Amino acid sequence: MEVTVTASHGPLRSLPAKLEALLLLLDGSKCMLLKGDKKRICRLKVELEQLISEYLMEPSDVGYPALSIAYWVNELTELAYDIDDCVDKLVHRHGDGSKITRICNKLREQLNPIRWLINDISEFRVRLKSAIQRHRDFHLDRWTLKTGILSDEHPPLLQPLVTKASGLVGLDSLVGMLSGWLAVNERGSLKVVAIAGIGGVGKTTLAKELYSKLRGQFECCAFVRASRKPDMKKLLTNLLLQVQPRQPMDAYEVPDLINKIRAHLRFRKYFIIVDDLWPSTWHIISDAFPDDDHDSKILITTEVDSLAQECCGHNSKYIFNMEPLADKESTELFLSRDFGHLVKHSEDLHEIIRECRGLPLATITAAGILASQPGRVEQWKEDHVHNSSSINWAINPELERMKLVLCLSYNAIPHRLKACMLYLCIYKEEYIILKDTLVKQWVAEGFVSADEGKDKEEVAGYYFDELVRRGMIQPVDMDHNDRVLSCTVHHLVLNLIRYKSMGDNFVTVLDHSQTDIAVAQKVRRLSLHYSNTEVAKPPSNMELSHVRSLAFFGLTKCMPPVANFKLLRVIILHLWPDHNEVIYDLTGISELFRLRVLQVSAYHLNVKLPKSVKHLKDLVTFEIEGRLAAVPHDIVNLPGLLHLNLPPETDLPDRIGCMISLRALRHFNLSRNSVENVKSLGELSNLRDLCLTCSRVVPYQLKPVMKCLSLVLGKLKNLRSLTLDHIPSRTNTIDGSASMHEISCELSSVSSPPPLLEKLELLPRIYIFSVLPSWIGELRKLSILKIEVAELSSNDVDTLNKLPSLTALSLFVRTALGGRIILDKEDFLGLKYFKFVCTTVCVVFLEGAMLNLQKLKLGFNAIKTDQCSLIEAGFKHLTGLKEISLKIGDAGSDGSTKRAIESVLAAAICKHSGSPVVNLKWVDWIFSVDKEKNMAVQKDTPLENQDVITEEGLDIHEMQCIFVEEKKKRVYSRCPLSPGCSLARFSLSGRLMHRSGSIRRRTPASRRRMHECNENNKREKNGFSCGVQALGCH
Repeated sequence: MEVTVTASHGPLRSLPAKLEALLLLLDGSKCMLLKGDKKRICRLKVELEQLISEYLMEPSDVGYPALSIAYWVNELTELAYDIDDCVDKLVHRHGDGSKITRICNKLREQLNPIRWLINDISEFRVRLKSAIQRHRDFHLDRWTLKTGILSDEHPPLLQPLVTKASGLVGLDSLVGMLSGWLAVNERGSLKVVAIAGIGGVGKTTLAKELYSKLRGQFECCAFVRASRKPDMKKLLTNLLLQVQPRQPMDAYEVPDLINKIRAHLRFRKYFIIVDDLWPSTWHIISDAFPDDDHDSKILITTEVDSLAQECCGHNSKYIFNMEPLADKESTELFLSRDFGHLVKHSEDLHEIIRECRGLPLATITAAGILASQPGRVEQWKEDHVHNSSSINWAINPELERMKLVLCLSYNAIPHRLKACMLYLCIYKEEYIILKDTLVKQWVAEGFVSADEGKDKEEVAGYYFDELVRRGMIQPVDMDHNDRVLSCTVHHLVLNLIRYKSMGDNFVTVLDHSQTDIAVAQKVRRLSLHYSNTEVAKPPSNMELSHVRSLAFFGLTKCMPPVANFKLLRVIILHLWPDHNEVIYDLTGISELFRLRVLQVSAYHLNVKLPKSVKHLKDLVTFEIEGRLAAVPHDIVNLPGLLHLNLPPETDLPDRIGCMISLRALRHFNLSRNSVENVKSLGELSNLRDLCLTCSRVVPYQLKPVMKCLSLVLGKLKNLRSLTLDHIPSRTNTIDGSASMHEISCELSSVSSPPPLLEKLELLPRIYIFSVLPSWIGELRKLSILKIEVAELSSNDVDTLNKLPSLTALSLFVRTALGGRIILDKEDFLGLKYFKFVCTTVCVVFLEGAMLNLQKLKLGFNAIKTDQCSLIEAGFKHLTGLKEISLKIGDAGSDGSTKRAIESVLAAAICKHSGSPVVNLKWVDWIFSVDKEKNMAVQKDTPLENQDVITEEGLDIHEMQCIFVEEKKKRVYSRCPLSPGCSLARFSLSGRLMHRSGSIRRRTPASRRRMHECNENNKREKNGFSCGVQALGCH
């Protein structure tokens, strides 16, 4: 197994093998070694091996180590990094075939070859001998190891992470109480409710539950995370994109964002949650919330009692001071983990539970650690007693206990996870960290090792799951299989790992206010948080040439030149443009020979790349989110590139098939690549994730490309995910001269589909099959499917039902053969998400069907729907259902039809025993009854206005850093109760909460009508509520 970089020793353990490889390289090159030089390198290697085997220790494994041990280990770590850097620079010089002859000739002429290396080797040996001597002089071997230490020889738990809602213990009554507070109307004015309490008491969890329960009652909703030092531009952009998801984004400044949010929320009933609020944030963000008479609500969570008073207008009636859990609830939360092997320690566990003082964060973290380490209970008690003696309990004792538990939890995690954990502090507070992004960074840094035959990124994924399981990081987004996709780090945990990281010179985190902070001269990993300033730069005494990882958040003008960082392995850039800047020059990366990961988010910038990247031999991940003028032509020759993610409109170079190591390719534009380049995709035998896009949908042009693609798919045996998407553009339209079926019918003939395919998403309205392709029935591992077919038969339904791994299904159907699709007992038992769109409600759920379904989305036309079909749909049989979303096309229907459908729906859904959340939205139409009319409308209407069955909003955490890459558009808004479209939402009891109108261009006339329409809204709302209550839906 390959030796990894650790938090306490850096690359020390890997150096003997690296020096051995260096000797082999020097022997095989034409460079001369002077007499005795090779012996010096060999002796350094032997002395390092002696140090590792006889003297090296982990400070956290030693029983209450003195500071001398920590200093000694830090000294060795710095030495290890210096040796590692020196060897890498020499290997790079000898690996450059274009320069090796000139270098060697020059060295021969000087009769002093690689003298700089030998001088460094001599210095390293002196430092190493000095360290060994100090170990002896100070008798550092007298310290004994702690008991119950979990050896790193044990592999990580290679099993799926099972997430539980353990954090919800004791919240049911609180959710009910606060829901009542928020439901109270006070003359229709804006109401602010506050949840106050110390960090880790469960405020965020409670707020998320309230958001999930109540958001269906409001027209506009948003959940945003603040922090003590927030990036206000990013926070407000996130808020705007949630309340107005299809809003095209420019590089707005903070005042512009506030005005746009305020204008959009005006005359609307909205619900906004601001989590982890601090005074500086409230004084800015509050200007974005209009105080109209629409009964809107704001919920804030904060640790500052005075801020809670200020937000609520000093009305303590709506301030909830959250207290720790009671003993019974705390025990229930702690024991929600599997403690079967610790029954004999029941008294010890209850003592630890009491020490957590009912704080959920401390309780979950302690439980996660002890559940995974059965031998750690006694050591935990001993450490707790020892560390408690050094704490000043007179100042905020509950917070101090929390910090102590978190510190003990961190010390208890295995060494292989500590480097991964400390690395998280490069991200900003409250940042949502994607799992896939993080594991690439861990692997690039050398934190992950894998046995032969195992994949490092897969093992890194298990490391991530292990940290979630231990409670050290908090899950945010999960897929339909309950796999964690992203996480965040609680600010108390973040403070802890930043403190430890700075002390060990593992990661240095700086913001613009830290101008005089003491930092190490040789910083190994650097994170610069310059989001809220236009003038900032790193400390002058910091040597940037030794930085291995760089994370930057801020304006481009504050970003140091990339060329200053000679030894970078990982670059993470989140860039905002200056006022007039449109281009960011990234050509300096061409000389970063150690670079492995490049991840750039620069949505409002044109990123300029170097013409050649031939020196980036170690590059593994190349991801750019922004605009690119050109891609280096020789990127196809990089031997180790695994992940290539470029903007959808980017033109890829020819010979894409040369990138045989590639695992992920996003995005490949079918409209901008030749048939030959499409054909070369078949050479990518290691490809796992393929995202195809299409910027121009013209059937006769795409037909040969799609035919070629059907042949390519048969060669991609390792493919796990295939997505065919469309790039929205204001000018793109679908050519109506041919049937839509001609665009994608060629994919019906895939002879040998990828056997490992888990996800298949084909954008509806663009890629349409006449019938369900037979080869889909061969995808035994398929978990997620999105597809549109012209005709769906009962045999097709049987085919889908037999897919054993299917958990999420989105079906767009023009015609259901036989009139109805009947789902019987034990059909689709594994399905958790089902979206079905057709001209009419033709699906019937019998008792026992889709027992595990949690989310249902239906789309249909009112004019084609028999009201009896809604009653007979059988929603009540979907016993596991938590949420129902319906979109109904009202083209051709009158007001009475709409009211009748709403009443029938309310009655049908009220029969469900689980009281699912219900969202109903009226739109213009779903599928036109007249096929020719349908094609005519599509021909004249821009694509982004055609698809009225898009996903109903984004998850609150998916909004982070999302910007629409389009040309400037006119602003659109909803006009309440305009003809042709309205929106209705039901509460848990089925009452209609509000209506809003169709999407229309905002004009002065429409603004004048707003208030009048709103009055009609109130009258119609009240009338319909009475009708629903008459049906018994209370």
